[in-house]
Amino acid sequence: LLFAASGHTISPFMYPSVPYDVHKDFAPVTLVSTTPLLLSVNTSVKANTVQELIALAKSTTLRFSSPGIGNGQHLAAELFALKAGISLQHVPYKGGGPAMIALLGNEVQINFPSPAPAVPLIQAGKIRALAFTGAKRVAAMPDTPTVAEAGLPGFEFDAGWHGWFAPAKTPPAILNRIHAEIVKAPQVPSVREFYAKNGYEPVAQPPAEFRKTFIADIARYAEIVRAAKIEKQ
Repeated sequence: LLFAASGHTISPFMYPSVPYDVHKDFAPVTLVSTTPLLLSVNTSVKANTVQELIALAKSTTLRFSSPGIGNGQHLAAELFALKAGISLQHVPYKGGGPAMIALLGNEVQINFPSPAPAVPLIQAGKIRALAFTGAKRVAAMPDTPTVAEAGLPGFEFDAGWHGWFAPAKTPPAILNRIHAEIVKAPQVPSVREFYAKNGYEPVAQPPAEFRKTFIADIARYAEIVRAAKIEKQ
């Protein structure tokens, strides 16, 4: 079995060649969780809302950090810029930690972290969250709107999904059995508490439904890479 994040769908578009066919070599088993990202800014940025940030970006150059070219945080920022009609300067770092340190030190003004590492920093007043990138608000921060709610209708980016895969041609009966066992975990109270605390949303999609999500995301991320003119590494 393979436990993978949504970046699994991006690799074919970011590297000249990969030793597998993302469409044909994997059998999706279940999507277990999703998490949006947090549009966050350095506290010195003179923008307290998404609309104010967009206006600011139209008058000055703003930089955003990510854990590297082509990852979910990078694509979220590029999609945000495309939808908002602005330009943002990408500064890639070697990992999420350095990318966050860059935001804290004002080397960059914007970052799109997942909730788990960001919420403590937000609560401590070290960075400021403007919005979630997902379709709905997160229980850990109910007062923080989604990007769409904050003035950019139609924007949605759940970069942080995690799911299980089996080898291609695994019999459906086996896929369904594995799915039935895996989805028991989110029913455990301590697991559900962990999900909620860290901004994860339990999903438990069955194999056929997860396959549709997986294929749709391959096409969606490919379009963002094309529109943002991100070059292969």
